[in-house]
Order: sequence, then structure tokens, then C-alpha cells
Amino acid sequence: MDDLDFDNGMVHVNCQVRLVRSRQVFSLPKRKTRSVPMPAAVAESLRAHIENHPPVDVTLPWRAPDGEPRTYRLVFVRETGEALHWGSFNYTWRGVIERAGIVPPTLPGARRRPYREHGCHKLRHTAASAWLAAGVDIVTVAEYLGHSDPAFTLRTYTHLMPSATERARRAMDAFFNDGACALDVP
Repeated sequence: MDDLDFDNGMVHVNCQVRLVRSRQVFSLPKRKTRSVPMPAAVAESLRAHIENHPPVDVTLPWRAPDGEPRTYRLVFVRETGEALHWGSFNYTWRGVIERAGIVPPTLPGARRRPYREHGCHKLRHTAASAWLAAGVDIVTVAEYLGHSDPAFTLRTYTHLMPSATERARRAMDAFFNDGACALDVP
């Protein structure tokens, strides 16, 4: 809860729930701490969720199962009040996207696996592709994703970037059409 900055429209990624030797622990994010813009629609949905489901204090060890206990107010928890980690999120998310018809349903009697390609990692790719399609520069996208090297982000997401030819054409059209350039040829 403390990482949601509604006033400035930011989400601060300062810690995560990890599994270490099959036990949940709080730890630093895999890549690095960072701040990511929170869209207004997400802020509105989060506020409604928080009003209907107040944050829950969860205490877990820090970094290792025998680590110093830390308590955080979590916005999303399992039905049991326990912390939600990526595996349990992916499992729940899979059920949601099956019911929505986005992916085919799991066959009756089959174990519903969390399916990484449709879980948390896919949501990262979705955010990256939306930012790049909107023209957010690669250095900023790398920062939001927690990548220390924008070249890695570029290699990973270059196929999602808008065509350079079309962007160049639009840039020059804007340049010539906004009156910034007066071509007085004698």
C-alpha cells in the first residue's frame, strides 16, 4: 500500500514476494527498485479495490526464511490473507483469462498450470509494447522495466517499436506543417 503514490500517479517498486526454499519472503525486486507511472484508470480501479478490500498487514522474513521479519500492508492477498507471489497470481490470472475467453480453458480434470506466457511476465511485455507504441523512449522504458541496460530492452522489444520510416515521415510533416520552416526559395 505504501508504494502506491496516488498524489503523483506513481507506483514505486521497492520490494517483492519471492519463494526461497518453498517459503515466502519479502526481498528487493529482481532487477532494481524503480518508479513507474500509474495510469488514471488503474488508480481509479485500485482506489475502488482498496475501498472494498482493505489492505492486509502481512509479515514475512526478509530475503531468507530465517531473515528478520518485516510487515507490509498488501493490497492484493490470497483468499487466506497470505501474500500473493507470482506463481499464485499466475494461477488465479489464468482462471480469469480463461473465463474471459482470452485463452482456451483447461481441460476438465487437468491441473491448471500458471502458464508463464500468460502471467506476470506477459503483463510486463504488454506494458513495454504500449509504452513503445506510444513513442516512449527506450531509456525510459528500460527504467520502468528495471533493466540496467537500455540496449537489453532494445534487443528484447525492438520488434514492437513503431516503424522508423513512418515516424520520420510524421516528424517532417509536422515540421513543415506547423510553420516552423519557411522555405523562401528565390
